[in-house]
Amino acid sequence: MDTQNKDNIKFICDFMLGKLAKYLRMCGYDTKFIKNISDEKLLTLALKENRILLTRDNALLLRKLIKDKSLIAILVKEDNIKKQLLQLKNQLNLSIDINLSRCINCNGILKEIKKEEIKSLVPEYVYNTQEKFLFCPRCKKVYWNGTHIKKMRDFFKEINN
Repeated sequence: MDTQNKDNIKFICDFMLGKLAKYLRMCGYDTKFIKNISDEKLLTLALKENRILLTRDNALLLRKLIKDKSLIAILVKEDNIKKQLLQLKNQLNLSIDINLSRCINCNGILKEIKKEEIKSLVPEYVYNTQEKFLFCPRCKKVYWNGTHIKKMRDFFKEINN
């Protein structure tokens, strides 16, 4: 498995790993998270879409699809998000760094959008002080390079040191 190319690796997180899904999306990984889904549907979707299943549920790892290696599944051992990301970084040799190519809310692919097109979608101050905007066509969320981006960069820098 080529884990260095983010286009070649996809995840699906169980209901206990919604925060991890968001952080993997921040890194540019295609990561599905469906809050209310049965174990059977979760496994079926992971297999159908060739996704690595991330779970905190030991019992899920005992399922036939996982035991016979039809499906790759990883037991996420920690509660702490930094430790979870470190586990995946070490176990899968993942690149864990900020890469704003996916919507952290819905996993959609972000597109650059002209400033004029988002005037009604962002606060006036943001519109007046920012030049570059990203837009999620799926959920209509707008992203820009605010102070939260610096915090995100600092967060990932800690993991990579």
